Amino acid sequence: EQFVSFGLETHNETFELAAWNVLTQPVLIIDADGNLSTTNDQTTIGSFQCEHYSWPTPDGGVLAGLVTLPAYYDPATYVAVNTTGKVLMIGGEIESSTVAYLAFKNKITAEKPAAIIFTWETNQMAEAPTVFTPCGGLPVSKYGPFFWDLGIAVGWVSHDDGQLILNRTTQSNVF
Repeated sequence: EQFVSFGLETHNETFELAAWNVLTQPVLIIDADGNLSTTNDQTTIGSFQCEHYSWPTPDGGVLAGLVTLPAYYDPATYVAVNTTGKVLMIGGEIESSTVAYLAFKNKITAEKPAAIIFTWETNQMAEAPTVFTPCGGLPVSKYGPFFWDLGIAVGWVSHDDGQLILNRTTQSNVF
């Protein structure tokens, strides 16, 4: 009505909006022994945030081994690491290279992880905030809605928390 009062022509357009109600605060917990009934070995990662436009985890969360891929594309590492059913941690810098991001997309499409955690891998990004983009979720990005289509839960942690998690991967931790 306000636009019409200015003499502008107006009309309504319909569109799809992907959203959900977050009923509880999302949480990421490292559990060193994989036994959720023992809590003295658990570390809560305070910076964890859900990625916008991706699926939530199933009820009860995801308990799976952790694997990592570098934020740059290294063919030998991509072949050596099996992401199927695992929690995959990768540097958010991967989005800065189309070649690397498409290799990442192909990898997780062929070997669907249970969940993905992004972090800033390089020290140059240590002070940068986490970034939320629709790359792979909804609405559709130039890469397509592959996180959405695969039903993968995606989140972000800070650089410091990412380093904490990476330093503990040698102990076969699960989330």
